[in-house]
Amino acid sequence: MFTTVVPLAPVANEVTGLVTPQVTPQVSPQVGKLLEALQGEMSRGELMEKLRLKDRMHFAMDYLQPALAAALIEMTVPDKPRSSKQKYRLTAKGRQALGERMGGRG
Repeated sequence: MFTTVVPLAPVANEVTGLVTPQVTPQVSPQVGKLLEALQGEMSRGELMEKLRLKDRMHFAMDYLQPALAAALIEMTVPDKPRSSKQKYRLTAKGRQALGERMGGRG
């Protein structure tokens, strides 16, 4: 019986050499709208009102969670995510993504 060894390192190096890392992630339209709406520190209710959204689940799944997961926004009370006093604010990464998003207009 014969064993074939296929070296993967050279291929991996070629691929990574062609890929340039992005400074900021691609932002979905929903997350982009959230970033634009967020001013200072705002509660979930304030953000939903500003975005004219009524469905809390839709807001959480399509806007809030992706923005948190991408570290574009952060909680003001991170150790108590369900706190009634919870608010959200832009991170440095979020401000950069917003700047790039706004810079692309016009």
